[in-house]
Order: sequence, then structure tokens, then C-alpha cells
Amino acid sequence: MEVGSAADWFSGAMSAAAVIVALGGYGFSIWQRKQDKKDAQRQAGRQIGIKLMKVLNGTLDIHRHIWAEYNGPPLGGEGAKEIWRTINPLIGLQDDPTVNLDASEINLLIEANATDFLMEMMLVAARYQSITSSMKEYQIRYEALYELSPPPLVMEGAVGRYELTREQYMRIRPYSVALEALIQSLRAMTAENNDKCRKLAQEYHPIMKAYFKGEKFLALAEPDHSPKTTNPAV
Repeated sequence: MEVGSAADWFSGAMSAAAVIVALGGYGFSIWQRKQDKKDAQRQAGRQIGIKLMKVLNGTLDIHRHIWAEYNGPPLGGEGAKEIWRTINPLIGLQDDPTVNLDASEINLLIEANATDFLMEMMLVAARYQSITSSMKEYQIRYEALYELSPPPLVMEGAVGRYELTREQYMRIRPYSVALEALIQSLRAMTAENNDKCRKLAQEYHPIMKAYFKGEKFLALAEPDHSPKTTNPAV
């Protein structure tokens, strides 16, 4: 064999090896990008579950508070049946923008063909923020109403006994009606959000399991131990 031919053969072999290495590197790069995307999607999927549970637990905390049975002293007077008189404000509530889905979580649900879940999830998060804002508004109005009222004649624990003249009662009546409407609206919103969140919790695991084919995701569905949504006896 001539030397030139051997050199040509060796050069060709090296070129072929370089092409193989390049193709292998390209293939690995594609595989790595797919793995990175899958890892990011897994994290997004877990975050969806975390956010759903935050909305569910936050809604349920408020729901339990404003649907709790009243066990205080008997209430009398013209406003005895008003619900707001039996429900104290919740102190220290904060807005929580972290419950909103981000772009990666939205894209995951779209790719998983879970657009109905996506839309409902966005609605329960928005409703929860509305509930929180309304509960803070309830505190402001509640405290303002009591500032308009004369001091109680008698305090029985945390409940004051008032004796209002007709004129005093009619002066605070419009504020009382507005506060009653607000707490009734809050009751309706928390009841609806509680039901919607529990339904989504039941749907979450099957969606993730079907999309990730065997990956383990927390099953969120739990028995409903929420209080009955009936008006308390007063």
C-alpha cells in the first residue's frame, strides 16, 4: 500500500470519526434539552398542586370562620337576625399573588389538554383573592359601624349589650344593611370556591399522572370536613 493512500485513508477515518462525534454531541444536546424541559414541567406540575392547596386551605379557613355556629348570649332587638352581628373580622389577612399560575404552569396544562382545569384554576385563584380583599373590607366596615354606635351598656364576654333609641338605630341602619350584604356575599363566594377547589383537587392527580406517564404526584383530594352552609341559629 502506498504511503499517500494510507494517509488518505487515515484522514478519511478521522473525518468520519469527527462527524460521528459531532452527531453524537448533537443527539446528546437534544436529549439534554428534552430532559431539562421535562424537569421544568415536573416542577411546574408540582407548583400547580401547591398553589391549588394554598387556595383551598385559605378559602376553607375563611369559610369555616364565617359559617361557624354562634354560641354567644341571645341577641335581641330589631337586628337580632343579622348575621354580621355574630361574626367577628379576621385579623391579619394578606393578599397572596403567589397563587396565580405563571407562564410555565399555564403552558404545561395546555400541553396536557387540561384547558378546563386551567380555566377553573385561574378562576378559583382570582376568587380567593377577591374573598381575601372582601374580608379585609368587612373588617373596616365592621369597625366603622361600631364606632358609630354608642358604648354598650353591658359586656358579656366579647358581646356587648346595646340599647339604642329609634333615631340612633335608623342612623346606623344603612351601614348595618351594607355590612350584612357583604357577609352574605362572602358566604356565597367561600362556599362556591370551597366546592370548586375540592373538585379541582380530585382532577389534579389524574391529569399529572396521564401526562407524565408514571411520575408520582401528590393526590390532593380529601374528604370534605367543612362546616355546613346553613345560617346559624341566633
